[in-house]
Amino acid sequence: ITYTSASMASYGVIVVGEINSLGVITFGVPVFYASLVTGENNTVYDPSQDKICVVYKNVNDSNRPAMRWMDISGNSITNISNEFQVATGSANYLAGAYANSGYVIAQYTDSSDSNQGRVKGMKYSNNTTVIQTGLAYLPGHPSQGGSGKHARGTKMINCPTHNKAISVYNDDSNGGKGTACAFS
Repeated sequence: ITYTSASMASYGVIVVGEINSLGVITFGVPVFYASLVTGENNTVYDPSQDKICVVYKNVNDSNRPAMRWMDISGNSITNISNEFQVATGSANYLAGAYANSGYVIAQYTDSSDSNQGRVKGMKYSNNTTVIQTGLAYLPGHPSQGGSGKHARGTKMINCPTHNKAISVYNDDSNGGKGTACAFS
C-alpha cells in the first residue's frame, strides 16, 4: 500500500501486508519510499523482476511524474531505487500498470502541455538504469470528436492473459466520455 502521510510532512510511504491462511492481514513497518512531498501514489508489481514500482507525483519538483523500484522481503521493503523522472512537465491524474517485457507504464495528464493525456513505459535494469520507451499520447475517439486531451479519472490494470496494460479514463475533450485502450 502506498500513500502520502499527512502526519509525516506529506512524504511518500509504503507498507506491505501479508495474508495468512486464516485470512488475517499482518502489516510490516511503514517505510518512506520518498523523503519529499508526494501525491497520487500508485503501486505496481513488476513480475519480470519481482519488484514493486511506485508511480507518483513529486510535489517538491513542480509536480513532475516519477517512479521508484524496490524489493519486498516478507513484509519489509528493501533496496529503494533513486527517483526516475518520467517527464519534465507538471502532471495530474497519474496511474501505473505493468505491461509486457518488464515495462511499467505511467499514464498522466501533462499540465504543461494543455493537459494532454500521455503514456510512457519505463524499465528498471541492472539496479541503476531505466530504459524508456517513446512517449505516446492517449487516444480519444476522433470519430466522436475526442483527442485524449484533458484525460482525467485515470485507472490502469494489468491483463496478464493478454500481456497488456489496460487504461480507462474520461476524455474531457469528448464530453467526458469514458475511454479505454490497451498498451503492450
